[in-house]
Amino acid sequence: MLVNFPNIAPYRISGTDGYYLIKHFNGNHLLNIRSSDDEYFEIEGCYSYGVCDSPEQFDKFIGDTLRKNDDKFVVFFTHVKKNVGEKDGWRWHKWGEYIGKGVPTTEYLADEAEFENGVYVYHIYRVNNCDEHYVADREMMSILNMIAHIQEG
Repeated sequence: MLVNFPNIAPYRISGTDGYYLIKHFNGNHLLNIRSSDDEYFEIEGCYSYGVCDSPEQFDKFIGDTLRKNDDKFVVFFTHVKKNVGEKDGWRWHKWGEYIGKGVPTTEYLADEAEFENGVYVYHIYRVNNCDEHYVADREMMSILNMIAHIQEG
């Protein structure tokens, strides 16, 4: 099932349970959990991390499976903009399987003919042993947002 955590409600995608849009790639820090072997798993043919076209497209692909499962899950999404003309930049192979509708043809997102709106990196976390008391406080969220803002330039 997809669950919500009140302490990170500002990041929740409106109209959804368990989906959060963040500006960095460290959702585990917001959940105040460390990386573990359980962080990377497969459920119904979908890996726990990867790339999609949008949270809505992700939801159509695997959302019902997550909602019907007895385990508790949250999903973090990070939007990756396509920066045309950028030298180097974001590369497909580092972020897991692409489950979207497009067809990646180059190593770098900036060089793609498609994907004008960029893509979203997602990470599904199994949170059976977490409760809202384990979730990062607002100070940690502020620090992560400052880091993300600095990285955006």
